[in-house]
Amino acid sequence: IFVPPDVTYNEFRSALNLDYEIDLWGRVRKTVEAAQAESEAAEADWAAAKLSLRCELARTYFNLRFIDAEIDVLKRSFKVREENRKLVEARVRGGETTDLDLARAETELEANRAELLGLERTRATYFNALAFLTGEVPGSFQLPRGGVRQPPKIPPGLPSQLLTRRPDIAAADARMRAAASRIGAVRASYLPRINLVGVGGLTSLELEDFFNPTSFFGEIGPQVQIPIYNAGRSGLDEDRAFADSDEAIAVYRETALGAFRDVEDALSGMRFLDREIGAREQASSSAERASRLSRKRYDGGLVSYLEVVDARRTALDEERKLVQARSARLIATVQLIEALGGGWEVPIPDPES
Repeated sequence: IFVPPDVTYNEFRSALNLDYEIDLWGRVRKTVEAAQAESEAAEADWAAAKLSLRCELARTYFNLRFIDAEIDVLKRSFKVREENRKLVEARVRGGETTDLDLARAETELEANRAELLGLERTRATYFNALAFLTGEVPGSFQLPRGGVRQPPKIPPGLPSQLLTRRPDIAAADARMRAAASRIGAVRASYLPRINLVGVGGLTSLELEDFFNPTSFFGEIGPQVQIPIYNAGRSGLDEDRAFADSDEAIAVYRETALGAFRDVEDALSGMRFLDREIGAREQASSSAERASRLSRKRYDGGLVSYLEVVDARRTALDEERKLVQARSARLIATVQLIEALGGGWEVPIPDPES
């Protein structure tokens, strides 16, 4: 029986291994292209999330401001209905009308009060949402009172190329390019790989001899890997790559069609809201003029004060509907800006590119 000698020794070694693949068939290049495209898609997703947050912040802010305008109109309407109730109550005491009219006046007053409380509740919801979107605690969030400035007018005839800068379309396009690059990488993986493998360093049995020239070692040479048989996995990998590419193309088409739909929805909404605002403005102006005429007729002793109150109530109702139409128009503008990817200014091309 051979018994190895009981020998203990130390080996000091420091080596550097190098492995470089010669990209003859473009596998590495296609893999890098796919990774770069996926990185671009991730950046586009981040831009889409940021755009969505900004638009949601704008919508919440505008809703809050127009709720304040509606509350102001409702408060004035509440005072009118309260005057109407007092007037009807005086007429009931004088025997000029019945309790039915008083019940109707009280119903209108309490309905107005309930509607005002509902708007206050809605305002609190928008206020808390605005605080949340700005990263503030609702209890400590401060927002000074103020009106709403009219947004800039969007010019007609916007080019469809603006949709290419939408973040969701950019992300879908990048993922489509990544899928196409992965097809090339899968096909190239069927072919032989040639690597240049090198190793070099220092090795010694004694520490004092570690840095001697005799301690250096190194070698370099080619390494070839040839795929021979993998039980049909190559074909399945290629089929999966093509399926992923088809899915990416379908997602891109769906995203592009959705972008056109979003733009058309916003444009049609703005077009009809502009007409509605025009009609509301005319109706509000007519109702206000009728309220002034009723007041003059009352001062001349031609009508009762009930007609004055009723005309004033109608004018305030029309004013509130006008506020709601303007609010919807501004929200539609935000929708269009979001649909266009954040704006409508055509980017100026770089002369050096």
